[in-house]
Amino acid sequence: MRQKTETARYAGSLACYRLPPASGITGALTPPAKCAARQSEEAPDLPACKLWDYLRIFRERRFPGPHRQLIELAKSGSWRLSHAAVEALTHIDDPSMRNLGLELMSTPDRCDLGVTLLTAQSQPGDYKLIEQALRQPMSDHVYHSLGMDVLRFVKANLTGEAEASLALLYENGPCSMCRESCVKHLISLNRFPGWMRDECRYDADSGTRELAAGKTEQG
Repeated sequence: MRQKTETARYAGSLACYRLPPASGITGALTPPAKCAARQSEEAPDLPACKLWDYLRIFRERRFPGPHRQLIELAKSGSWRLSHAAVEALTHIDDPSMRNLGLELMSTPDRCDLGVTLLTAQSQPGDYKLIEQALRQPMSDHVYHSLGMDVLRFVKANLTGEAEASLALLYENGPCSMCRESCVKHLISLNRFPGWMRDECRYDADSGTRELAAGKTEQG
């Protein structure tokens, strides 16, 4: 009972705050003019670090309140807050989550968040959208984040349609561990091309070299 009460209190705290319109400050939050939970008192600003702490509570459990504020953060919050908000949104079973995912997929610096939301609500043709995202110019930091989300999507939705996305991530991703995962999935799909196998024999990652040499068992 105490845990449920605290969860509701944290959700209520989040619901009382909004991003300042057109402020250009993506991490700071200010209270709305009136909040249903605090009709008669002025609520202090909620620091971004405290908001992140609250959001992390809903990483593994369903957010019990209205999720409009989470959607707002996913679209315009800082990198840290938007990712925490999307993690909370993944536990909400609502068709609007797929629509939000599609919207974020078209935003270069948030396309990884779009992939996250599409993972549990995938439909035919999603891999084409992922391929488009993987071809967009972006920093190594964002590309790596996108790559990790793509690999989670592939793991949950492993079909032959993943081949092109895995090849793009293998070619362009900055992470050797992600590259190894791409190779594992391609082997599982029986789509591991000879040129890639030859190249992987000289990869910097020992796991990838072992996969290329056929020394690692695939589950």
